[in-house]
Amino acid sequence: MRIVFSTEAKAMIETVGRTRTGKLSLVIGGGCCEGTAPYLFADYFPGEGAVLVHKGDPVDVWVCLPGWESVPEDTVWTVHLVHGVPNDSLSLESDWDCRFVLRTGEAV
Repeated sequence: MRIVFSTEAKAMIETVGRTRTGKLSLVIGGGCCEGTAPYLFADYFPGEGAVLVHKGDPVDVWVCLPGWESVPEDTVWTVHLVHGVPNDSLSLESDWDCRFVLRTGEAV
């Protein structure tokens, strides 16, 4: 499995990083969005079952999804940014009226 970021998603992570202290991490989990809306957290402490699947550039990415191991090794997940979404998220980028979304395939 490989994680890539669209140009716009990288730029938003950099913007958030300039306004927050601490290390940023993106977390792909279950919950209400079933893993399709990654959350950006500062100073994330991975719990039991969290697996680091991407290190660094631009942030560490953790997966907390049951069954993630069954994702084929050649799968590419791209983190994109969408605008104009309701501000009902705990993810740090929501202050800018946007949200990260996860899609399969290369970044555009």
